[in-house]
Amino acid sequence: MRFSILLSVLVLAVNIASAQELKTINNLNASGRVAYFNLASGKEVTQEDNWDISFQKTTIALNNKANVTAQVAASTFDKLDRAPAAGYKPDTEESKAIPTGSGNGWYNYNMEDHSILPIADRTIVVKATDGKKYKIKIISYNKDQKLHESSGYYTFQYTVIK
Repeated sequence: MRFSILLSVLVLAVNIASAQELKTINNLNASGRVAYFNLASGKEVTQEDNWDISFQKTTIALNNKANVTAQVAASTFDKLDRAPAAGYKPDTEESKAIPTGSGNGWYNYNMEDHSILPIADRTIVVKATDGKKYKIKIISYNKDQKLHESSGYYTFQYTVIK
């Protein structure tokens, strides 16, 4: 009995230690400019720095010079517990790895009220400059997550995924 309890505690401790930290970024301003972001540091950086993804209005682009690749997985963030083995693409002149346009990538555009809403069952997976894979959930495209406030302010969550 003691051995099984000790083993359970040890397994739980290992699982907690190996669990990746969930980071939340609020109001990353990409409304009238390009916002460059480094996933490992969890910070906005300059174009000259080591960046993974950039945001400009509804477009999410990859750092091709650093061989960053990505894909949009047809899964909710919470249910995606393993990174896809294949399907990662770089951005090209012809297309983006994270497609743009309503319903094509991470968002839907509502013509009635001109809102941009993240698609719940779409998760962005990025192979970053640090060699790790990250899953990203766009939570909101509006300042302070208020639907009809200024647009182009990303709030998103992300974490390392194996």
